[in-house]
Amino acid sequence: MKKSEQAYKRMMTSLLHDVKTPLTSLVGHLEAIQNKMVAGEEKDEYISVALDKAHHLKDFVESLFEWVKPDARANIPV
Repeated sequence: MKKSEQAYKRMMTSLLHDVKTPLTSLVGHLEAIQNKMVAGEEKDEYISVALDKAHHLKDFVESLFEWVKPDARANIPV
């Protein structure tokens, strides 16, 4: 039981890291735009990076749901 719990915690830590890293970058880019720290072409680049990070997160979350979905169905009481 203890090994299973440790494996679960390692997996959750890894998944949370995979979400937190692009989310932190996304927030930073959007805050820089909002606070008018960038303008012109640089602003366009920041928007492009933010959009890329948002799509990455969306794809990751969709993949995670697809991965978890079979387990969720198996645990639904009949």
